[in-house]
Amino acid sequence: MPRQPLSRSIADKYQHLALADPSFINPGTIDVLLGADLFAQILNGKRVSVGDAFPTAFGTVFGWTIIGPVSNSTSNISESCHTSLTTSVETLLEKFWALEEPDAAPEQFTQEGQCEAIFRDGCTRDSSGRFCVPLLLRQAVSGDTFRGSRAVAEKRFEHLEKKLANNPRLRHLYCDFMSEYLKLGHMSPAKSDGDYFIPHHAVYRPTNTNPKIRVVVDASATSYSGFSLNDCLLPGPKLQRDVVDVLLLYRVHRFAFTTDISKMYRQVSVSPSHRRYQHILWRSSPEQMLQAYELNTVTYGVNCAPYLAIKVLRSMAEQDCNDLPFIKEALLYQTYVDDICAGGDTLDEALSLQDGLIQVLHGAGMELKKWAGNAPVLLDKIPSEDRTCEPLSLDDSTGTGTKVLGLQWSHQDDAFMYTFQPERHVSTKRGMLSLIARMFDPLGLLSPVTFFAKTLMQRVWKAGLSWDEQLPLDIAEVWRSFVADLSNLQCVRIPRFLGTRRDMQCSICGFCDASSTGYAAVVYLRVIDSSGNPSVSLLGARSKIAPVKSTTIPRAPHFGGLWEAAVRSSKSLLMRIMREHTLTIEEFGTVLCRCEAILNSRPITPAPSNPAELECLTPGHFLIGKPLLAVPVTAIPSTTRLLEQRWKLVSQCVQAFWRRWRNKYLQTLQIRSRWTNDSPNISVDDMVVIKDAHTPPLKWRMGRVIEVLAGSDNVVRVVRLRTATGILTRPVVKVVKLIN
Repeated sequence: MPRQPLSRSIADKYQHLALADPSFINPGTIDVLLGADLFAQILNGKRVSVGDAFPTAFGTVFGWTIIGPVSNSTSNISESCHTSLTTSVETLLEKFWALEEPDAAPEQFTQEGQCEAIFRDGCTRDSSGRFCVPLLLRQAVSGDTFRGSRAVAEKRFEHLEKKLANNPRLRHLYCDFMSEYLKLGHMSPAKSDGDYFIPHHAVYRPTNTNPKIRVVVDASATSYSGFSLNDCLLPGPKLQRDVVDVLLLYRVHRFAFTTDISKMYRQVSVSPSHRRYQHILWRSSPEQMLQAYELNTVTYGVNCAPYLAIKVLRSMAEQDCNDLPFIKEALLYQTYVDDICAGGDTLDEALSLQDGLIQVLHGAGMELKKWAGNAPVLLDKIPSEDRTCEPLSLDDSTGTGTKVLGLQWSHQDDAFMYTFQPERHVSTKRGMLSLIARMFDPLGLLSPVTFFAKTLMQRVWKAGLSWDEQLPLDIAEVWRSFVADLSNLQCVRIPRFLGTRRDMQCSICGFCDASSTGYAAVVYLRVIDSSGNPSVSLLGARSKIAPVKSTTIPRAPHFGGLWEAAVRSSKSLLMRIMREHTLTIEEFGTVLCRCEAILNSRPITPAPSNPAELECLTPGHFLIGKPLLAVPVTAIPSTTRLLEQRWKLVSQCVQAFWRRWRNKYLQTLQIRSRWTNDSPNISVDDMVVIKDAHTPPLKWRMGRVIEVLAGSDNVVRVVRLRTATGILTRPVVKVVKLIN
């Protein structure tokens, strides 16, 4: 397309050819753009040269096209660029929101900023690379703040000793745990009087084969002064990645592995000056003297411990992984608490990531244990004692007890599976809610099961039962059958790997539905491999039951009713227009996008800036800060013949939608009262939409009333309008007033 007119002598060189564009020497608009994937298909192989100084003619299915450079023209064409100094409504709207949005609060006035400042100023690393962090004290603590905390801790320890004396197995495990704690240097005999003594207790899961114990401190224990350590600490913002995000990322790797940061909290030291707030009392036998110890590391049970531990991992990623992007990504986005779930598209990538993680974490004094992978070669370099044969439990770490239904990853099958812990059946409201609350399904892969459980729970709630009242017979029978069938879910296997690789074509497909019972949505990933073969994998789902009290959208004559009417009319029009056509997924998406632009271009109310302007607010202003625009298209008349070009079919569908939906929308703006009531007259300065059957999509003719012409009955029947193109006179039935 020439930027300026070419000499007629150039066109004469090709007058013997049937040109696709006979007026190619004149500048013009571009009618259609063809991609490089179609260019070779439109050429027919013919070629004509009229001289080295002229472009070459190529034969195409449209006719002969002229391609090539022309000699520079010596003619001087003057060009003018028009500039408007008028501020547009979208610019004013952007400035309005900028003024309305307050500046971010200074760091010292937000808890997140205070935590960041305390960590930044107090975090250090020793000669071995281990991190040493401060406790996040809200303010300076005096010696009297935790008065009597030792007496509280002594009383709690007496109760602990009685419990251990009555359970020799638990006592043995507890003593071994504390002995290891002392041996590893995670606690040591107190060097000074402590300011706060923390009671401790056991989280114990008795099993016949491998009983597990974890000692947890209670930093929320209140001293005589009424304060606990946790009361005086900032908990810090949540830095832990959501388990759903970690699992979804974990599913994209062909070769995957998991590993556990061994004793992650206890690999981070606490500043020596703050250890006086982490004193505990302990003795392995009542015959010994009760001794005070100080905890030297971040301790589970102190409210800022999760923040400090994960903040250390993030600092490690930022400081030690500048040249290691994949390791940095694994630490930041593929770690859930102390479990790293990562991998690579190839074995080499996975092995390189594995080695890098071991080195980086070792540099901070941390070790990786419990290795598992979906390929044996991933474990070749891992000592046998650092491997695990058990499936990885993906339950959350909220401390809510054993999950009745838990999610695990089996590295042998490379699949997600569900474990079921049988429990004594309790047919009460409390028993039902307790069991349902311990179903762990973060990806929603068992949504049909959990949704059914939710509906039963709602039925019990509606029945108005007390917590320990027996369930009604009809509900109890269904509940008993449901619990009995839960064990069958252990047979369910969901492939972990989604079949993805870098540079593959992927698309996400979502579906949703609703009923009077509830509503749900499900998402699939569709992948096309290098051979063109598609595969579809379930990503996840979500479901909710309908609320007990039903709600409806108010059908007001203003914006609520207009919105509802617009949605209803657009859906019915789309189904009516596209019912007779079969579109590809790309064509269907194009139609929906263009119809969406039409809906979001509708005028809502006059712009509040200047009453003299002809601009109005549209949904586009609230979506992108300015009105939606579209290149004007040539009107395509309705026809019954087969359309040879698919883009014409798409454009015809969009234009048909525009014509019908525009008229329906304008009708909803006209508030009509009964004939017994007088309708308000249109007034001077009112902003109106002018009905025009020939406007292209997204184009609304706007006008401002400058004069009203009333009849003998004082009813306005004709108005004079100021428009962007001049003054118009129209009957009031041909204009629609915008609501202020």
